[in-house]
Amino acid sequence: MELKTILFFSEQTVNNIICQLLNNLEMLEIQSLWNPESLPETAFSPESTLIVAETAQGIQFAIKQRIPYIEKWENTLSDSQWKPVCYYDRLEALTCEYLENQWKRAHHLPLTICTSKRFYLQELSLADFPKLYAIRQKEAITRFLPKLSSLEEELKKHKHYITCQYEFFDYGLWGVFKKDGTLIGQAGIQNTDYNGHTYLELAYFISPEYQQKGYATEAILAIYHFVVTHLEENRILAIIAKNNLASIRTAMNLGMKPKEEVKHLGFDCHYYVLDNIKDFLSLYESEQKRVNAAKSALRNAIKRPVQEVYSRYRQ
Repeated sequence: MELKTILFFSEQTVNNIICQLLNNLEMLEIQSLWNPESLPETAFSPESTLIVAETAQGIQFAIKQRIPYIEKWENTLSDSQWKPVCYYDRLEALTCEYLENQWKRAHHLPLTICTSKRFYLQELSLADFPKLYAIRQKEAITRFLPKLSSLEEELKKHKHYITCQYEFFDYGLWGVFKKDGTLIGQAGIQNTDYNGHTYLELAYFISPEYQQKGYATEAILAIYHFVVTHLEENRILAIIAKNNLASIRTAMNLGMKPKEEVKHLGFDCHYYVLDNIKDFLSLYESEQKRVNAAKSALRNAIKRPVQEVYSRYRQ
């Protein structure tokens, strides 16, 4: 399945911002139609179409054709059981990514959260879960996490998790996938209480054969950026078993400070807290630039004498 067409129904005129959105959709090979006058009932497949509805005509067409639609929050023009996927504030705030994500939500497809050169974070589908279950059963993982129920029971829980966590909060514990689609672990965020406040709790694990390769660090940094950019939060914590030295080292290298002890899921743990993600990211990225510049200078210094000797030899 893929999104092929977006129909816009609005009394608003097309301004520069909306025009840019339509152009961006075209670049993604997604057809966009603004207030289409002719609406053949068989022309648009519910599986590949999304409607952006600000008028009664758009909502009525979506309901009649059972096409997923999103509606401006102040309108709420429909009392039908065919409800919008979501409500939005204004057309100018819509992006290609947002529209495609709402289409995926309508069809219960996993959202890709972020990508890097080596991996991507994506919501775990029911089809992905048996692979995650196999990773969770490895001894290097079960030492620090509670025992799972049967695969059948865990699949039932995950089906509920997709609806009540991913689709309700738009965040959760995601799969860590290599670029070739191989699932190598899990990382993400969930809500937890700490000292009377609600915090985002970071959780992560990587399959043993991919550990000590930097995947956990890269995934956590991506999550930091997601928390700051998409959730507009600036603090995070992790709960880590005392004997999980590798995870403790990773958390502390990424700015987290150890706090009080806690009994968590049957394990003796510590809280690790980062109170200012933005400041940490700024310092971390500045340091990475400095280190990369130093490495580049060293490589150039090593190459130069060899090149000079070779040039003199040729003369």
